[in-house]
Amino acid sequence: MGFGRRKTQDVEQPLVEPMWEGLRVLVHWDRPTGARIVEAGGVDVTSRFNEVVAALGDAIDADTAVLDGYLTVQATRSGEGTSITVVEAPTAAQMMGQMVLGASGERALGGPSTGASIAHDRPDAVAFVAVDLLEVDGTELLDVPLLERRRQLDSVMTDVDLARRGIYVRPPVESWYPSWRSIGFRRVAVKAQNGRYRPGTEADDWAVADIPRR
Repeated sequence: MGFGRRKTQDVEQPLVEPMWEGLRVLVHWDRPTGARIVEAGGVDVTSRFNEVVAALGDAIDADTAVLDGYLTVQATRSGEGTSITVVEAPTAAQMMGQMVLGASGERALGGPSTGASIAHDRPDAVAFVAVDLLEVDGTELLDVPLLERRRQLDSVMTDVDLARRGIYVRPPVESWYPSWRSIGFRRVAVKAQNGRYRPGTEADDWAVADIPRR
């Protein structure tokens, strides 16, 4: 599902996430056979990313699953790949501690962390960052609201070196912008938390905007 043309301010009850740069893909996971990675045009690129395939086997706790996300080098650069799933704006201290040093113990305003901090010593390595869960163990989630799909993603996937979950926050998000810009993000994706997933369409409740410089 692609991004529509709606202005970000017109998206109702939004979730906001930094926009990853890289190849948009779907990961089809089946425990007996492993992961198959298909890019947006339908081309199977699995054989090009053997390390990511291996990482997905460590990260996904389900018999079958379909995940939407990005293959990107951003996730292996210092700070950019730390996975935290929060629903309110953090303090400046929380923001820098979690984005740069990694989440441990309690996630900020979002419950217990499910993964340890991850070292970022391979800045050119490609990782998969999951931003949505479309199916799990034979149950299709396309008609499930986005926020619930993201919560289920947290229960299905943990973070490892080359496979992890993207972060998302609820407004107000302005306190996140300086940190996101400082570690390489330039745009944000804004998605309605109650939105459904319609494959092959442009979502009128998804939008993209530049991160303000101030």
